[in-house]
Amino acid sequence: MHDQVKWLDGSQVRYGICYGTYGSYHSKNMPRPGHVYVGEAISGRMYEIPEVNLTDIPFDYGKFNHETGEFENCDEYHTHVQNEYKKAAMVSKALGPGLKPGKLFSIGVADGAAWYVVTAITKKSCTIEWRGYDFDRYQDQILRWGGKFPRNCIEPLVREPLFS
Repeated sequence: MHDQVKWLDGSQVRYGICYGTYGSYHSKNMPRPGHVYVGEAISGRMYEIPEVNLTDIPFDYGKFNHETGEFENCDEYHTHVQNEYKKAAMVSKALGPGLKPGKLFSIGVADGAAWYVVTAITKKSCTIEWRGYDFDRYQDQILRWGGKFPRNCIEPLVREPLFS
């Protein structure tokens, strides 16, 4: 059985978590024969991939460096997640304070955090998307995968400073 995997999508390497041949949280349908459901590492978007196209990635968190706040010598999947987080954090920080598309925020969940990015804002609403930056892939019990919420509910969550 697969867990952490990668596959080629055109010319792009994608990383994800394999949910197998059972109905997933996105679909109650079974995948086609020879296919499995895979949740993309960062967005959680569900793909139906031929199983033969998947490459397993052995699980290894590596060692946590308390000085840098990062895992070192971790597997390819977790390295990808950390690198994508760093890119998103740089974009978010460059936007400056306040609620803006591209801003990251997190909500503490269990022993980690649920991560979200603001994707659109109107006078009364704010659209957000979940991001898989926490290695446990936590979601907030209300925000779940994201969606459209009242602006006054999301704005206080985008607090400064998020980054040191």
